[in-house]
Amino acid sequence: MNLEQSLPVLASRELLPADYDAVIVVGSTARGWANQGSDFDVYVITTQPWEGRRTVESRLPVTPETVPIAVEHVDGQRWEVKYYLRDQIDQVLAKVTDTDGLPADELTQLERMLVIRIIHGVAVVGGELVAEWQRRIAGSRFRASVVAQALEFFDSYTEDAVGALADEQWETAVITTKHAFEYVVEALLGSHGQYDGRKWRARMMRSLDPKELPFEEYWSIETMCDFDAEVPRAWVERVLETGQRICAEIEL
Repeated sequence: MNLEQSLPVLASRELLPADYDAVIVVGSTARGWANQGSDFDVYVITTQPWEGRRTVESRLPVTPETVPIAVEHVDGQRWEVKYYLRDQIDQVLAKVTDTDGLPADELTQLERMLVIRIIHGVAVVGGELVAEWQRRIAGSRFRASVVAQALEFFDSYTEDAVGALADEQWETAVITTKHAFEYVVEALLGSHGQYDGRKWRARMMRSLDPKELPFEEYWSIETMCDFDAEVPRAWVERVLETGQRICAEIEL
């Protein structure tokens, strides 16, 4: 679907208010990664609370806290429409863009996802407003805090893996090494301004093909294609060494 076609669909189903500041397509559709089972995710930005039909609500730690959500099925595809007040988004962005802003790990999961989806969102209406929000985030420490948090988890799981190796706890060593690798890849992607969830990690790595970890090397580790259950130590040590090398090359 042409993204601009989303407006008449929303209007025909009485899912657009009379006045709105922006309509933003987010998620896999905005990234060009949607498949036949993907939802169509839309944010409608208003200055007045949405009073129309809704299915469920979510909560943000802002004022007001309610975020109405309408769910519709269009030609067999599930559409999820979230109605954010412009002031709600400004409050969340202030948490990461003010001088004393919060690090990303102190945001709630919904706040963090909101920021990430604005970063990668495509404005159907309100392009200047969305571009300004994206500039604010780009000039904040959000990226650095996402990377720092992921590196902390990498260090923690690496310590666990090394300890498990020392005690010849092979299953624990392998599992904790896999977790360590997940977090160093998350840090690497974040350092390049790429976020949006683990299910899209391979897509992001293929698209980016970073010099620190080329896609083929990443995919080899991700799929454990050269793992030998008879000698797990070799795989664990190689992956941990790769992670340490990547850490040294990441720029915060």
